[in-house]
Amino acid sequence: MQINVISTPDGYVENYAIVGSTGGSIVTATISDSQIDYFVTHHAAYRLENGALVLDEDKLAAEQAAAEQAALTARYIPSEAQSAAAVGQMVLAQMANLDDDARIRVSGLYGPWSAGQFEVGDIRNSGGQTWACFQAHDNATYPDIKPGSAAWFTFWRPLHGKSPETARPFAPVQGAHDMYKIGEYAVFEDALYKCVQDTAYSPADYPQAWEKLN
Repeated sequence: MQINVISTPDGYVENYAIVGSTGGSIVTATISDSQIDYFVTHHAAYRLENGALVLDEDKLAAEQAAAEQAALTARYIPSEAQSAAAVGQMVLAQMANLDDDARIRVSGLYGPWSAGQFEVGDIRNSGGQTWACFQAHDNATYPDIKPGSAAWFTFWRPLHGKSPETARPFAPVQGAHDMYKIGEYAVFEDALYKCVQDTAYSPADYPQAWEKLN
């Protein structure tokens, strides 16, 4: 049967159409009916020789070997991003005594929050904030404990930065565990503030506890 093909400069099939046109520079080539199914699967290993499509066994073997290697790599070798994430987790495990400000500075190494089982001290990111779990819980038992819910603040606290670079959006204070302390920073209504006295209130509700910086 005849097939319309586009070939590479060295004569191998780049594209083909059994019916209709491939577009571009087309050559009509022949192949036996019994080979057509195999051609469709391995067409890149075929080349044009005197108007006929001929299978290059060496190229096919090389392509199959490369595909096998790629499959093994994909199955067993983590990606560069996965490896970097694993290194980050190892580093974090060795830095258990980081304060809130330091954790914010490396917050890109922590994963985003998703439902799961959490222990005290676990760190996750959500909504532009980095959060620390201060009461262990399991979402399988308590599905309502999630970002934005009323229950969230009973189990998680936002980390507070101690510099303009680590300032994060002001989070409503729920108790002594997440009060803003002297020297901490927050972003409130697109302005940067420094806490000048311990407070449970925002710059709008208790401005004397905050110094506006910009």
